[in-house]
Amino acid sequence: MKMKLVAAAIGVMALASTAANANTISYTSNTIASAVNNWTNNLTLTKFDSNLGTLTSVSFTLFGNASGYVYVQNINTTVTATVTPTLSSQITMSGSGSLAGVNLVVTTPTYVGPSTSLALYQGHGVGVYGYSDSAQLAVGTPATPVTPGVNVTQVGVQSANTTQAYYSGAPGLNGILWSAVASNFSAVGGGSILLPTTGNGLTTANMSGGTQNLGTQTNSGAYATVTYTYSLPAIVPEPGTLLLMGLGVVGMGFAASRRKA
Repeated sequence: MKMKLVAAAIGVMALASTAANANTISYTSNTIASAVNNWTNNLTLTKFDSNLGTLTSVSFTLFGNASGYVYVQNINTTVTATVTPTLSSQITMSGSGSLAGVNLVVTTPTYVGPSTSLALYQGHGVGVYGYSDSAQLAVGTPATPVTPGVNVTQVGVQSANTTQAYYSGAPGLNGILWSAVASNFSAVGGGSILLPTTGNGLTTANMSGGTQNLGTQTNSGAYATVTYTYSLPAIVPEPGTLLLMGLGVVGMGFAASRRKA
């Protein structure tokens, strides 16, 4: 019985001295307002405060949106055209410091519009919308008001988000060393870090038959979040506290044995 009590006391002390668990904390960056591609701007994220514990992973989520329009006209006088617009923007958040020029996370909001038939060219000037041989296929809000007529399509803004995580114990993940991520995104007391971010337009239109005059514009904006996972420092009670805890367990055991006697 005495050996069991001593073992229990040792177990309590060992549990108290090794208590630690994983925790997470998240931050949201500023927002880059929608602008005409191609643009470069900065997203600002909060660093991990290393006073909180040991950083074990960093997860970035990049949120992007895209809007814009495609101006297209069939200039063929003998063949009817079918055109399908694709509006897309590639938004890239890169690192800074020792990670300068390294892509941390990329997201690509994309919309593929419905196919539209464009009749034979009738001699109208490029950009004259409302005629059967020209069309404005729009995503989001067009910069130029749409003239009522045939072949006009409009839908809402397209959005997408992509998450990329980096972990301790996974050196070289996506070509990025964990040590570089940890040193860039953690500091005593935290702080902030500027991350260069770009928006590049990929808008186009695929046409079968006919011949096209094509004009496009893509607008996009972005913001990001970061989530830090970390382990708390081990909680090590004072020696006196450990001794009292152990004696308390032993004392309760002796009291119980006396009652049985």
